Amino acid sequence: MADMIDRVLAGHDSDPMVWSSIFSVLPNPDTVLRRLGRQQEAYDLLTYDAHVLGELRSVRAGLLALQARLEPGDESRRARRAHELCAAVLDRDAAPNLSWADTRWSMARAVFLGYAVHEVVWRRDGAFVVPELYDRPNRRFRFDLDRNLRLLTRTKPVVGEPVEDRKFLLSRHMASDDNPYGVAVFSACFWPHAFKRIGWRAFTGFAKKFGLPWPVGKYAGAGATGRAEEMVRQMLDMLDSGVIALPDDETVEFLTAGATVGRSLPQERLMAAANREISKALTSQTLATEIDGQGSRAASETHHLRESEVQRSDRTIPLASINELLRWTTEINFGEEVAPPRWEYVEAPPAEREWAETIDVARRYVQVPAAFAHERLGIPMPQAGEDVLGSDAMADDDPLRMSRCPGCGAARRFAAGQAEDDAFERGLQALEGAAEAAGLASIGRDLAGPVVEAARADPGMLLGRLAELHPRMDAEALQERLARLIFTAETWARLSVDGDG
Repeated sequence: MADMIDRVLAGHDSDPMVWSSIFSVLPNPDTVLRRLGRQQEAYDLLTYDAHVLGELRSVRAGLLALQARLEPGDESRRARRAHELCAAVLDRDAAPNLSWADTRWSMARAVFLGYAVHEVVWRRDGAFVVPELYDRPNRRFRFDLDRNLRLLTRTKPVVGEPVEDRKFLLSRHMASDDNPYGVAVFSACFWPHAFKRIGWRAFTGFAKKFGLPWPVGKYAGAGATGRAEEMVRQMLDMLDSGVIALPDDETVEFLTAGATVGRSLPQERLMAAANREISKALTSQTLATEIDGQGSRAASETHHLRESEVQRSDRTIPLASINELLRWTTEINFGEEVAPPRWEYVEAPPAEREWAETIDVARRYVQVPAAFAHERLGIPMPQAGEDVLGSDAMADDDPLRMSRCPGCGAARRFAAGQAEDDAFERGLQALEGAAEAAGLASIGRDLAGPVVEAARADPGMLLGRLAELHPRMDAEALQERLARLIFTAETWARLSVDGDG
C-alpha cells in the first residue's frame, strides 16, 4: 500500500481512451479541428470575418489601453539591478521590428486559439544576456503524456522533440490535466460563422434574383401572343437602357420583393443570430446585436460589467507570460536566489457614482479612511498648502441633511457632537421658543417636547423618531418644517455663542 501512494495510477499513459499513447503525445481534444481534420489555420480564417474582426479589435483595444508598471522584487541591491535590466528589456522592442504591443496581443490570442507559444532567443548585450521574443504557429507543437511541450520538426513530425528550459514561453487559456492545449474560444465561433456564410450565399442569391423590381406589362388584346413576346423584349431592354415606348392603351407596373416577404428576410435573421453567438463567445456580451435597440441603462451596465470582468481575467494570460520571461532574465543574469521584478497592470480606480454612493453609505456605519476614499474615487490627496474645494466634514452620515437647507451643515455638526455641548444644549432649548416662529404650530403643540427628547437621546435617528411620533403627517411637510426648525435653532445657538464671547 505504501508503494502505491507516490505512484501515478490514472495518468495518460494508462488511459485506454488515449489512442496516441503509442506515440507518446496527446491529441488536441478540440472537436472542431478533429472533425475537420485540419490544423490551427482553420481558426485563423475566422479573423477575416468582419464581425469577428470588429470584436477582436475591441478586445485588443481594451488590452493595450491598460498602463503597466514594473515593480522591484524587493529592496535588495541585486533585485534593484534586476529591475533596471528588465525595465531596459521592456523599453526596447520584443524582437527586431516587433513591438511589445504586438507581442502582448499575440500572447492574449491564446484565449481564442487555446494556447500560444513564443520562442525566446537569448542575445548577449554587454555584460548581460537579454531575450528576444518570436511568436510561433501552434501547428509546430504538441504535448506529451506528461503535458510537456514538444516541438515538431522535420525529423520528428509526429511526436516532436522535447524543448529546452527557458526556451519557449507558453500561454494557455483554461488548460487542464486532460486538455493541456487549452480551450479555444474560436471553437465556439466556427459553426455560427459557417452557418452565417450559408446565410450570406442565400442572401446574395435572393438579392440577385429579387433585388430589382419586377416589371409587369399589361397589353390590350387577350389573344395578342406576338405582342406579349414583343413587350417582354422591350421590358428586358428597358432594364439596361431605362426607357421604353408603349402604345397609349398599354402600361408597365413594377413589383418589389419587399411587398411579399416582409421587412426581415430569413437569411438576415440567420446572419444576425450567428453574429450574436459569435459575440457571446468573444466578449461575453451581445448588447449591440441582441437587444435590438430596446436596451435599458441597467442592461447596458450589466453587459459592460460582464465584459470588463471577462477581459480582466483574460489579461492575466499575457501578464503571467511576461512575468515568467522576467523571471528567466533575472535567473540567467543574477541567479535564482534574486527576487525577479513584477510586471503589473495599473488600473486607475473609476471615479464613478457607484463608489461615491458606496463610500457615502459606509460612512454611516464605519470609519472610512480618507486615503481609501481618495484612491477609490481616483482623486489625489491634497498636499500641504494646496487649494482644495470645500467639502462637508460629515457628508451624508446624518439623516438630518436637507439638500436645500442653508443651515444643515452646522446642524449635522451639532448632532454628531462636533460643536460644543453647551451650544448644542442651548440650540435644543431654543426649539420650544422657535416652534411658533418656524411655522410649526400646525404640527401640534406637543411637537417641540418630543423633538427635544429625541434629539438628546439619539440625534442620528431624530427624523425616524419624528415619523414614529406623527405617522399621519406628510413626510415632505415634516422634512420641510423640521429644516426650518433646525435652521431657526441653529441661528439662535450661534447668536448665543457669539454673545457669550
